[in-house]
Amino acid sequence: MCNIILHNPQHHDDPGTHPYLYARILGIYHAFVSYSGEIAPDVYNISPIRVEFLRVRWYNLEDDDPSSPVPFDRLSFPPIHSPDAVSFIEPEAVVRAAHIIPRFSLGRTHQDGKGQSQMAGDGADWKEYYVNQFVDRDMFMRYQVGMAVGHLPRHIPKYPLKQYSSRQASHLPTTEPPPDHDSCAQDKASHVVDDGREETDGEETDDEETDDEETDDEEMGNKADIELNEIDIVMFGH
Repeated sequence: MCNIILHNPQHHDDPGTHPYLYARILGIYHAFVSYSGEIAPDVYNISPIRVEFLRVRWYNLEDDDPSSPVPFDRLSFPPIHSPDAVSFIEPEAVVRAAHIIPRFSLGRTHQDGKGQSQMAGDGADWKEYYVNQFVDRDMFMRYQVGMAVGHLPRHIPKYPLKQYSSRQASHLPTTEPPPDHDSCAQDKASHVVDDGREETDGEETDDEETDDEETDDEEMGNKADIELNEIDIVMFGH
């Protein structure tokens, strides 16, 4: 027998629910199935197709128990005669195998070892089980919401950010957005204007400018434009 985990369909609408369901595989089956009904008006196809399915026995997720010595998810089997104790599922619904550990301290459900179903083997049931979330790296990361590639859930809860001291936070990336192209251009243009004012404050302004001075100003303007574009490219890429 193999224990498995599946995605909980209720978690899609209610992120507060547990993201997984747990079950034990009782059997692996296949059947050749044909549909004798009408597929479309006057269209029939009774060719059989292979269908694979699993018969599973579901675990119930228990509420938190302060007396539990470990902070693992706790499971138990519902009575074997309950309506939803056993069902069939598609193999594609299985996420992966699960490591389920009996909670030995509580003992077995049937002290005499006699259950009601030989196929389900409920005579060997324990009262509770633990889900080992640390059996391997893949299993561990499935419980770390949004922290690993391929393990992203449909809903990501907003966790509070951990507070770091100034020394600890020195190596962390800044939370401020990177500067955009327009802000870089404005900053550079303001520096160019300020530099030009500092250079001309101590000089007298003449009403007439020579052709050589106009040419020099144009060359300086073109040089400033080139420097501005280079700065913009670097800052925008950052």
